Amino acid sequence: MTMLTVRGRRRSSTLAGTPVQVPKAPLPLLLLIASLRILGACGEDPPKGPAAIEIGTGTTAYEPLIKGQELGLVAGIQGGYHFVINARMQNLLPGDPSMPNALGNPQTRFSVYLEDGSRVDNTAPPYRLGYRAEMDDWFEMPSGRILQLDDDLIADDDLLDKIFEQETRLVVEVRDARGDEATHEATVVAVPGEGF
Repeated sequence: MTMLTVRGRRRSSTLAGTPVQVPKAPLPLLLLIASLRILGACGEDPPKGPAAIEIGTGTTAYEPLIKGQELGLVAGIQGGYHFVINARMQNLLPGDPSMPNALGNPQTRFSVYLEDGSRVDNTAPPYRLGYRAEMDDWFEMPSGRILQLDDDLIADDDLLDKIFEQETRLVVEVRDARGDEATHEATVVAVPGEGF
């Protein structure tokens, strides 16, 4: 057996009656090994072709959005308002969906714009989630995400009235662990959804 380090304490063992000691690895070496394991979870290089991402909806699986499609704006139980959105990508490193926030996972950001170009979501940081493999070399987010509107704008500018009176542009941006990027947008018509 080998010497083990557990929470800073060393425990010795013997191998065929002879004590064996393994030196403690320095922290930078451990961080390097962990980083390589995370990047290794990204899998092989994606097929050659242009990087692509598509914004959609769906809570448990990706559903495409069609230009002008009605999309329900959800009135959340804590007083906020949001869309349920989803995304799928192709020719980008998908990361590992079982390891949220891992460094090898792509960063995905969603945003909402009105017809006049004003951004009305709460500008949350990007999600760092892996995508799961689906058909035809596409990878999907493991589940839908909340794209929340800015609470201050709702209170100050009667945003709900504005958003229901015009087309709304939903945008997704993704950047993978190699730095490759893709963007896509869809124009939808917001309608009162669950909770109204």
